[in-house]
Amino acid sequence: MAIQVFGSYNICSSPLRGDYENSEAMKKAWIAENLNPQPNQIIITPQKGKYAKQPDGTPNILVDDRNTVLTEWEQSGGIGIKYQADEDGLDTVARGLRRAFEIAKG
Repeated sequence: MAIQVFGSYNICSSPLRGDYENSEAMKKAWIAENLNPQPNQIIITPQKGKYAKQPDGTPNILVDDRNTVLTEWEQSGGIGIKYQADEDGLDTVARGLRRAFEIAKG
């Protein structure tokens, strides 16, 4: 959906606490094996909020299942979409992307 709306996507994911290097490697391997098309960039960080905006101030979008992460993201200037795969349908993401597109258009 992100590709249909914006043309490309990046991934910003948190590492497992206490196992940064291994979890980063495993997440990148999973992405390489399971996502097609591939993201432009993969960012593994415990501090997602620092990636909430582009250098020019344009908000980035984060789809995440944790309210605390989304709150930090939005307080940092990004657009958050709450999505819990075992509870929400993909229509939740579609609505969030439409909202983000409208915000990005101004």
